[in-house]
Amino acid sequence: MLARAVRTDFLTSILKGARYEVRCSYRCLKTCDGPSAPYCLAEALLSAQRGDVANGIVFAGGRAPEIQTISTVPAVIAALHEEAGTSYDTP
Repeated sequence: MLARAVRTDFLTSILKGARYEVRCSYRCLKTCDGPSAPYCLAEALLSAQRGDVANGIVFAGGRAPEIQTISTVPAVIAALHEEAGTSYDTP
C-alpha cells in the first residue's frame, strides 16, 4: 500500500528490511498476513498516537514539508478563510 509518512526511526528500519514480531490482534486489514508481515500497522500507529513517534508510523499529506509551525484548528480555518477572501468568526 502506498502512503506518505514522516521518516521516523521505525520507518527507516523498515525501509532497510527490518522485521518485527507480529501478533495480529486487530485484524484491521484484509490483506494482512500476520506472521509473514514485517510489522503490525495497527501497533505502529498506536505507538505514534501514544507519543512514541520514534517507534511508530505517522502519515502525512503531500504538503507536509511546507508546515513551518504547529497551530490550532480554529487558527488554520481562519487562515484558510482569509486566503479565500471569506469571513470567519473564531469560536
